[in-house]
Amino acid sequence: MTVNIYADEMLFINFSVNFLIIELTKKILAVRLSLARELFTAFCVSLAYTLIVISPYRAALNFMTMLALSLCELVFLFKPLDIWQLMRYTIAFKLVSFCVNAVIFLVLNYFTDKFSYIVLLISFGITYASYIVLNILKKGSSYHSIDIYCSNKIININALVDTGNLLIEPISNKPVIVAEYSALKAILPSKLVEIYENKRESNLMEIVSAISEDSFRKSLRIIPFRSVGNEKGMMIGFVADSVKIDDKIINKPIIGICRFNLSKNGLYSALISPRHLGGI
Repeated sequence: MTVNIYADEMLFINFSVNFLIIELTKKILAVRLSLARELFTAFCVSLAYTLIVISPYRAALNFMTMLALSLCELVFLFKPLDIWQLMRYTIAFKLVSFCVNAVIFLVLNYFTDKFSYIVLLISFGITYASYIVLNILKKGSSYHSIDIYCSNKIININALVDTGNLLIEPISNKPVIVAEYSALKAILPSKLVEIYENKRESNLMEIVSAISEDSFRKSLRIIPFRSVGNEKGMMIGFVADSVKIDDKIINKPIIGICRFNLSKNGLYSALISPRHLGGI
């Protein structure tokens, strides 16, 4: 029996399934990834798999080659901080891959008169077990409790490690912790709070003049940024005395003030960069 393999169809199917797996893994682990990064990774990996399958040398490509390709995908996507986080992402990604492929397998068998209730029960059992493991992994180190110290005041907020947070303060070249205004309000000077409460924070000159004689002025920073789908803008920030992330203390961190809510479900109020945890 001869099986014809069409590279364009294989590329499209691999790309669609791989993108779905990336999306599900991202949502389960609560990791922020840009859509462009997801699409680019899904396409490159799918193209690599397709080239391997149609290559005349595919017999020489063993399991280790496929594993290396998979690890490269995960490192590029999630930027793990250490080997343990890479293992966590790998396990989650593979479990999601299994579940997705199990569903596809069952659907194909159902429509080709090869449906088996035994296969259904086995797939359901393994998928449920995968669900339990994924929930355990979800409770891992994506979220961190952070303490921000500023002018003898302290606040505690939940932060999400955002691999897409590449924002830096241009003068110091330090990564920026982006936090919601509502979470930072307690440690901000009253004049700055008044400006934010009246929604006048876009007027940079007013902010500078309002706190011109305030000791907070020395800590004030104007941070250029570009968000996905939006034009360039300027974010008001400041230099805090220190921040404690788990057991790690960072002196003179840069805090960016965000007007909008960062989390739809309120799970976190700040975004930290992998660099804050010692990553790249």
